[in-house]
Amino acid sequence: MNQLSIYYFLISIVVTLFLLYMQVRPRKLNVTFSTFFFPVILLIIGLLIINQLPRFQDFTLMIQLFVALFFGSMRAYSVTIYRDKGELYRVGNYKTIGIWIVYMAIEYLIELVANYNFSPIILDIGVSLLIQRLVTIFRTKQYTN
Repeated sequence: MNQLSIYYFLISIVVTLFLLYMQVRPRKLNVTFSTFFFPVILLIIGLLIINQLPRFQDFTLMIQLFVALFFGSMRAYSVTIYRDKGELYRVGNYKTIGIWIVYMAIEYLIELVANYNFSPIILDIGVSLLIQRLVTIFRTKQYTN
C-alpha cells in the first residue's frame, strides 16, 4: 500500500461515516441542485482518479460498479419515506446502516483482491449514492399522487 492509497482509504472511511450519519437523520425530500451535488462531486473525483488505472482492471471495475448500483438500490428501498405537515421526508434505519456496512466491506474486499490501492472507491461511493437518491426520488412518486 502506498501513501496515496492510504489517503484514498482514509477519505473513503470519512465519507462513509459522514454518509452513515446523514442517512439516519430525517431529511426533507426536495429535488434540487444540492440533491445531486455531493454524489456528482464524488463521481468527478473518482473519474479523475481511475483514469490512472491500468486497462486490464476494467472488468473488476465493472464488477465494482455493478455492486455499487445494486447496493445503492437496496439502500433506497430500506429508507422510510413519510409525509409530515404536507412535506415528504426520508429517514434511514438499521437496515440502511447494515446495507452500507456490507457494501463497504465488499468494496474494500474487491479493492484488496484487485490490488487497486483503493483508487476507484470514491467513484463507487458516488455511483452508489447517486443511484440511491434516484431510486428514492422514484419511490416518492407514489406519495405525490
